[in-house]
Amino acid sequence: MSAFDTVLLVLVLVLILVVIGALAVGLRTLRGMRSTPTADPAFIAEKDRQEQSLAALRSAADEANSTIDVAKSAAAAARAEAA
Repeated sequence: MSAFDTVLLVLVLVLILVVIGALAVGLRTLRGMRSTPTADPAFIAEKDRQEQSLAALRSAADEANSTIDVAKSAAAAARAEAA
């Protein structure tokens, strides 16, 4: 084997090691991304508070709409009586 062949063999072996290392790092990164992160209790509490606030606003809007419907029917009844 000549010196040139030896240098090429060493370069190929180094490239193989670099590729194997990159695959190992990539697999470790993918495993880390798949694992479910632990949820922050403060974030969950804030999310629950916002959901409760949204539910309260929706119920208040529904109540206001029903009040409007009652007022509309009362106005229609008053118009009918007046006619």
